[in-house]
Amino acid sequence: MDLSINGKGLDVGEALRSHVADQLAGAVTKYFTKALDAGVTISREAHLFRADIAVHPMRACW
Repeated sequence: MDLSINGKGLDVGEALRSHVADQLAGAVTKYFTKALDAGVTISREAHLFRADIAVHPMRACW
């Protein structure tokens, strides 16, 4: 899976990148057999953080 992790107005460190990749891999395999790519944008809203995630799953061939 091709994964892009970006920060909107903040710097995303290597520890956060690896944590997002691990958690997203578990969630993707729970709902889909395989995903083509995923995009994660992390931003700050007041005192909270927001993660916008878009996953493009592979279409199942029967």
